[in-house]
Amino acid sequence: MNCPLLGLLPYEMGCHGMRLTDIALRNLQVRKAKVLFLIFGIVLGVAIVVILANFTAAMRAEADQRQAEQGSRILITPKTQRLSLAYRGVTVASGMTYQKELLSGGLLEELKNLPSSVNINTIAPKLLGQVEMDGGKFLVVGSDLKAEKTIYSYLRPQGNWPQTEDQVLAGALAARQMGKAPGSILAIGGKEFILAGVLEETGGPEDRFVFMDLGQAQAILGQHGSLTLVELLVNKPAGGELLDEIKNKLPHVEAALVQTEADARQEVVQRFSRFSLLVMLVVVVIGSLIIGTSMMASVNERAREIGVFRALGFRQKHIMGIILTEAFVVSGLGGIIGCLAGLGFSLALQRALQVDGAVGWNPGAVLGALVLSVAVGLAASLYPAWRAARLDPAEALRLI
Repeated sequence: MNCPLLGLLPYEMGCHGMRLTDIALRNLQVRKAKVLFLIFGIVLGVAIVVILANFTAAMRAEADQRQAEQGSRILITPKTQRLSLAYRGVTVASGMTYQKELLSGGLLEELKNLPSSVNINTIAPKLLGQVEMDGGKFLVVGSDLKAEKTIYSYLRPQGNWPQTEDQVLAGALAARQMGKAPGSILAIGGKEFILAGVLEETGGPEDRFVFMDLGQAQAILGQHGSLTLVELLVNKPAGGELLDEIKNKLPHVEAALVQTEADARQEVVQRFSRFSLLVMLVVVVIGSLIIGTSMMASVNERAREIGVFRALGFRQKHIMGIILTEAFVVSGLGGIIGCLAGLGFSLALQRALQVDGAVGWNPGAVLGALVLSVAVGLAASLYPAWRAARLDPAEALRLI
C-alpha cells in the first residue's frame, strides 16, 4: 500500500510493518550533533557517579581493614586516680607532682580470667613516671614494647623499634630536646640505655615520651609490680561486652573505650560517603534536567514530523514509544561509556592519590550505574514523550 504523505517524511519508510526502533534510530542519525552533546553529558555524569562510588568503596574497605587490624582499645586506670597530665587523652600526672594511686600487677591475671578474655588480642601494661635525664625531666613510659608496637602500629621510628631491655624509644620532641639521635646513649636512673629509634613526629602526646621496658621502668621508679594503666586491644564487636564485664567484675578500676586511629578514619569515610551521596544526587538531578530539556527541544523541533506520523495512523503510544526508545538508546550508550570512563579515571586517581583500598571492576556497581543512567533518561523523557503524543495532527497538516 502506498502512503500519500510519504514524501513529507525525513527518510524512507512505509505505512505498515514499520518498527519503532528503526524510526528512533534514524531520528538519532539525523540529529547527530545534538545526540553527541547529550551523550557527552550523560557520560560525564555517569563517570562522576562511578568514580565517587569506587572511591567510597575503596576508602571503606581500607578503613574496615585498619579497624579489623587495630580492633577496639580499652583503657583501664585506678578507680581513685586524679591526674592532670594527658597521656593519649587520659590524665596521668600534674606538673612536677605524680599521684601515688597505682594498679597492682595482679590485675593482668584478673583480666585473663574474665569470661570474654578470649576476645583480648593484646594486653599492654604501663608504668609512667618522671625521671631526670640529660639535664631535663622527661616522662618515661615503661611498657611491654612488643605489645606497644602492636597497639600503635601506625607509629614509625627513625632507626629501630627496641628489641632488648637496654634499648629505649624516644618521641620526636623528647629526642630533639635532649639532642639525641638513634644509636645515642641515654643515662636514665643511673643506668645506660641505647636509643634504638626516634618516633616520627605525630603532633600527639607520644612526641614527648621516652618508651622503655616495663621491668626497667619499675626498677628505676621504685614501683616493682605496680602499673599506672593497662591498655587492651580487643576484637571490635566484643569491645562493649568486655567493657561491661570489667566494670561489673573489677569495681576497683575505671575502664573506658578509646577512639583509635581506625575509628577516626571510619568517621572520615562516613562523612565522605554522605558527601558523595549528595554529589551523586546533584549529578542525577542535573542529568535529568539536561535530558528532559534536550528531549523537549527535540519534540518542539519535530512537531511537524510527529503530526505527520499521527496523520498516517500512528497512535499516541507509538509516538511515546519512539521518543522513549531514543532516550533509552542515548542514555544506555552514555551509561556504558560513562562506566568505562569512570573506572579508568578511578584507577588513575587511585595511583595518583595512593589509596590503599582496591579500586577494581565491580559488576554490581557498573550494572547499577547503567540502570540508573537508563532509568533517569527514561524518567526525564516521559513528559516530552507525553507532549509529543498529544500533538494535534491538524496543526502539522496546516504546515504542509
